Amino acid sequence: MTPRSCRVFPALALVCLACSHDEPRKDVTTAPPLAEHLTGPETYCAECHPKHVDEWKSSAHAYSLHDPVFAAMVGFGQQQTKGELGGFCVQCHTPTGFRNGETDVSVDGAGDAGVYTQPITGLSQDAMDGVSCTVCHSIDKVNTVANADFDMATDGIRRAEIRDPDPNPKHSSIYSPLHEDTEMCGTCHVVVNSNRVALEQTHIEWVDSIFAGSKTCQDCHMPSRKDVAAVGHGERTVHDHAFVGADVSLLPEKDFPGYDDSRAKVETLLQSSAVLSASADPVAKTLTLQIQNLAGHALPSGATADRQMWVELIVTDGSGNRVFESGTLDENGDLRTSDPARTTQPGSDPALILYGQVMLFDPKVADPTSTEPARPVDFLWEPNAETSHLIPPSVTDRPSYDLSSLPAGSYSAAIRLLFRSFPPHVLRRLEAIAGLDPAVRDRVPTVEMASISVSFAL
Repeated sequence: MTPRSCRVFPALALVCLACSHDEPRKDVTTAPPLAEHLTGPETYCAECHPKHVDEWKSSAHAYSLHDPVFAAMVGFGQQQTKGELGGFCVQCHTPTGFRNGETDVSVDGAGDAGVYTQPITGLSQDAMDGVSCTVCHSIDKVNTVANADFDMATDGIRRAEIRDPDPNPKHSSIYSPLHEDTEMCGTCHVVVNSNRVALEQTHIEWVDSIFAGSKTCQDCHMPSRKDVAAVGHGERTVHDHAFVGADVSLLPEKDFPGYDDSRAKVETLLQSSAVLSASADPVAKTLTLQIQNLAGHALPSGATADRQMWVELIVTDGSGNRVFESGTLDENGDLRTSDPARTTQPGSDPALILYGQVMLFDPKVADPTSTEPARPVDFLWEPNAETSHLIPPSVTDRPSYDLSSLPAGSYSAAIRLLFRSFPPHVLRRLEAIAGLDPAVRDRVPTVEMASISVSFAL
């Protein structure tokens, strides 16, 4: 059966792994150069839209080309693929730089000795602004809801959802229904690699949810308020441009504005995304959780191969002794999964409840006769398969813990639903192979999305 995402938006059929399609996926590899109408938010837009620019300055959109983890991954990716990674990462992170050819990959040397470089620093201000005001407000067409396959007008006209824009001396403005549509967001929030593996499926998750047609991405991530759209003009409905999601800046606090404020907003959003409850069955000797997803997409969502959402459970007996635990960390801060490459205590937490995506390289995809097992990989260009354990939107997951090893008695359980954007083992690997600053690891917050305490008898 064809998923509803493909029925609603046929373009998704090119990338949806649930469908069987023979046509090649469309990639953005070349694009016409942009006109000189692109200007920086702080040097141009802030004069008339100071609040919007202040919000944007602390957003993940403004941070997109300054993220140290992104920089390390791109540098390593170009070298590992000998430049074949091309514009896969930068087409979303700096649409202007990519389309103007500022991020073209160069090579110094030949063969295995070649050094492949993709510039992502020292670019023009428009490129360094990442996903800027003029990028979004120049988009006039989405071709495929994936991999930044959109068109940007070069006429200098600013497009938005205001139906009756006031005339102004700076630029022309027109109403754009696209800017009210989730496809506007989905074009960068669906990511498919060259092996046709969907690595980010946020928009697809929304399309297949009960929210499609009733709530948009903008409703939650760009909440509306009454304010002036531009200095000197009347009050109307405008939208927050902080684009709060799950990511925060991992730069030093002094190097990115709104450090604490943006972290507080992300924590509030994550805490509004799930409801946690639990109940014990003394006969079956189980503890069952109910984790209700309140978001308009899966939990977690986005770059789910990096993100971890898990349950920490600590059970104590009547004397306060810890008698059962799961979701606690090894000495390196990693979850105690079964993978010996990712924890110092593999297999020591068989009850672990972990939500996310595991990217795999499976030799059988290329050679069905291969007897080699699939192996986990860390970076977006590597997998040719994936397996995900996510909570779909509007779904309540009900995982259980087997407590049959505990003797009869009274117990207390402290339960937390936790989230972080990167596991330490990935960051340590980037430190070793790509020169990532070890201080970045300490800047990754672990957010407590929900917590409860339950007393029970077995």
